[in-house]
Amino acid sequence: MKISHWMVCVFSCLIPIPLGCWGMIPQPQGQAQAGAETQRPQALPASLSGFSDEGTFLRYVGEKPVVKISFKWQADGAFENRRLSIGDGQDVSGVTKVIPDKDGRWVKISVEGPNGVTNIAREGDAARVTFKDQTETVTLKSGAVLFGALAPALMSQPVRLYDRVKGGKQVFPVFRLGAGDMVEASLELKDKVKRSVRGKELELTRYIYRLPMVDFTLWVDAEGKLYLAENQMDHSFFVREGYEALHQAAGGDTADTGIKGAWQGALDAGGAKLRLVVRISQAPDGNYTAKLDSPDQGATGIPIDTVTFWSRSLRLELKLIEGVYEGTLSKDGSEFVGEWKQAGQTFPLTLKRPDRVTR
Repeated sequence: MKISHWMVCVFSCLIPIPLGCWGMIPQPQGQAQAGAETQRPQALPASLSGFSDEGTFLRYVGEKPVVKISFKWQADGAFENRRLSIGDGQDVSGVTKVIPDKDGRWVKISVEGPNGVTNIAREGDAARVTFKDQTETVTLKSGAVLFGALAPALMSQPVRLYDRVKGGKQVFPVFRLGAGDMVEASLELKDKVKRSVRGKELELTRYIYRLPMVDFTLWVDAEGKLYLAENQMDHSFFVREGYEALHQAAGGDTADTGIKGAWQGALDAGGAKLRLVVRISQAPDGNYTAKLDSPDQGATGIPIDTVTFWSRSLRLELKLIEGVYEGTLSKDGSEFVGEWKQAGQTFPLTLKRPDRVTR
């Protein structure tokens, strides 16, 4: 960062401001092999304990609700999910129950549907999947999370295991209840948003959850509770009952990956033009940071203390020069239209994505 007393003075002139050892006892070969077998590390599934949630989701296809899902997730890891078809399509009504061990790892799962009941029993890292008179054994992978096509609340499990410090795309083994198989999925933090719903303000983090043949955009709160899961591939979504407005707000979001990058505009203060460049970055935890360049003054990297992006509204606060910018993102995500406020004065300022950033 390069900021001199002269630079601040120039900016002030434009806008007035204040500044044990093995092998010692021989063993028979058979006993040694048996011991080695019992000591084989087991790939245990991820625990479901330490988290609780309860509520109702609606599954929409297009703009029509087709399934109502009531669930209860208890702190010991017990989980129950009841689904009821409410549309004119295929009947998918049924109940899923998960029974945990003392560590919160599932040991029994039953999935009841119109065609019968699938029972799944786990011993160590082996899951026996039984449907009617057929049984298959699936070998689990360490840390496997659960996924149910009509149990959206379970998507909170990988979210709670996501390492925000590390950030980026993180891979999870997944045991799918419907198919009774192991697959690989990835979860990546996208951004943080704020929405006002039912008279209260929600601070939500959005993730991209990718499984074979399906991608979800997840909206979750700080505890990991899911509010909205959008499936862009078939234009369906799960939404927590009473929070349908979140999906409407999501439809107005820019299709861009966010507001990261350079934004450029010109401040018209008393007939003098001052070019400004705002460079926005996003940390692994989803929070935004930014710096300000003033090319006409030769100033670069002025720290922006606060960056808030909420419901298409951007607010930037710069304590060094006592300046505040507030702007609204256009529907196509190409510009912020707003005002720069400083020292009791207000000036219009539009920030656009530049073809080439001024330096």
